[in-house]
This record gives sequence, structure tokens and C-alpha cells, in this order.
Amino acid sequence: TRYMLTAERFDAGVARKLGLIHEKVPANELDTAIGDFVQILLANGPEALKACKMLIEHVDSHLLDDELRHFTANEISRIRISPEGQEGLKAFFDKRSPGWQEKKDV
Repeated sequence: TRYMLTAERFDAGVARKLGLIHEKVPANELDTAIGDFVQILLANGPEALKACKMLIEHVDSHLLDDELRHFTANEISRIRISPEGQEGLKAFFDKRSPGWQEKKDV
């Protein structure tokens, strides 16, 4: 509220303390940091990421109540039993990368 009312400027350190950013990196390391983050996202199942984004949007617009808890549990269960979820679990137990992580020639 303070910064909304005062329009004070603040640096990345303050922004991080306020939870507005997750991390800060030197400008000359920004491209590498972005690339690393993209690789983390790409390592996850595409359908799981899609479901997660949908769930975040849904949770943000609903009250935290039993109906929302039930909806959330159902969505998590749905993705776990999906073909992609099963592939992820099987890959984990087989100690291998899941199919969506396979390298493809571009």
C-alpha cells in the first residue's frame, strides 16, 4: 500500500523483499538466466503446465472454500492419471527422462 500511495521508486532488492520479483541477476547474465528458466519450464509436461496455468487462474478468481478445494484436488488427480501424468510417473520409476523431454532435431 505504501508504494501505491507514495509512488516511491525502489530498486530490485526492495522489489524482491516485497515479493514482486523472484530473483535479480546482473544485466550481463540476464540472457543465461532466462534460458535456464525456460529450460526448467520445458522440462515439465506441456499438458501439466497448461493445467497448472488454468488452475492458477481459477483459484485466483474464487473464494477459498470446500468447493475450490474439491475442484483443485480433482484437477490435480485428472492430470496425474492422464497419459502425460502416467508417462511422467513411469519415467520417474524407470529412472529415465519422460517422452516430452526427448531431444528433437530442429
